[in-house]
Amino acid sequence: MLTRRRISSLAPRRRRSSLLPQSRAKPTLLNTARPSHSTRREMGDHTWEILAGCVSGYLLCSLLLLLCPSILHRRKRPAFSATVIAHRGGAAEYIENTMQAFNNAVSVGADMLELDTQITRDGKVVVCHDNNLSRLTGKDVRVSELLYEELPPLRSPQLCMFTPSIVVSGSDTRIPLLEEVFQQFPNTPINLDVKEPDVNLRIQVESLIREYKREAITPWGNRSEAISSQLFKLNPDIPLIMSLRKVLLHAVVLWVGVLPFVPIKEAYYEIPSFSSMLGTFGHDFKWYHRVIGFLFDCLIGNRVLIFHYRRRGIACYSWVVNDETRLPLELARFDGVMTDRVSALARLVQHTTHNGKHH
Repeated sequence: MLTRRRISSLAPRRRRSSLLPQSRAKPTLLNTARPSHSTRREMGDHTWEILAGCVSGYLLCSLLLLLCPSILHRRKRPAFSATVIAHRGGAAEYIENTMQAFNNAVSVGADMLELDTQITRDGKVVVCHDNNLSRLTGKDVRVSELLYEELPPLRSPQLCMFTPSIVVSGSDTRIPLLEEVFQQFPNTPINLDVKEPDVNLRIQVESLIREYKREAITPWGNRSEAISSQLFKLNPDIPLIMSLRKVLLHAVVLWVGVLPFVPIKEAYYEIPSFSSMLGTFGHDFKWYHRVIGFLFDCLIGNRVLIFHYRRRGIACYSWVVNDETRLPLELARFDGVMTDRVSALARLVQHTTHNGKHH
């Protein structure tokens, strides 16, 4: 028989360590003491120094690109320059957007014609500002609802839209086709406003521009950014006019230094001259309209913005300047001026050029 000692020796032995209470590992003491006040102040000073350095570097880069944008962006090379721009063919001298007005504008020295396009029910692209013809013909009908042969004649006389004190008349009261204008003025630059959000209108206009090989001398656009983007997508070889949204956006981001870094696909910057409109519509404006107009002129027509666009090769125009006292001021700021008084602007440019040569 096994003795009790022998039996206990045969039993599995338990680990001693398991029978003893586990000793807790002592944590390594870390230096968790809070930094002193002077240390925190030094860290804060370093943070501000780094932030100030980043901001200073950003502003220096922005200023450099503002003055020399060709470092980052390829300069645009417009195919023509235009100082005298006949708004709707010179709507203060003949009925707007007629062949008679266009012929008169070119004969007195306009560098470029500005016109608007609509499309008829049978797909004809016509030169007309309003889709609804009430103002122009006295008939409450829409261009898009009529065949070309059904378009009523323009009434004569009629008021100049941007200078209602002027009454114009003419023997030509027919709404012309865009193709006629291209045929009549094959080498004259034409600033083209694609009015309606009609896909067929955009396609037809682009087709006519290509057919008459006018891609370089026919800038086009619309105040809507959506339509302008679609025009650029349809044919990026045709120079694009900046939309109203882009005009306002660029004017804002200029003052935070972002604009010099932004790529710009548009080649033409065309903005309204509120100061000039106050001169012609002054009796219809309240004092707050004048304040708003002044602020907008400062925002979108400031010299820093125009200087930067010129350095990028973007042509800058103002519209519609019919106040003859404002014409010299607008010419001094912009590359070209759109006016209904095309003869007056052409005389002013000729006089200025003549005096410049003699001095």
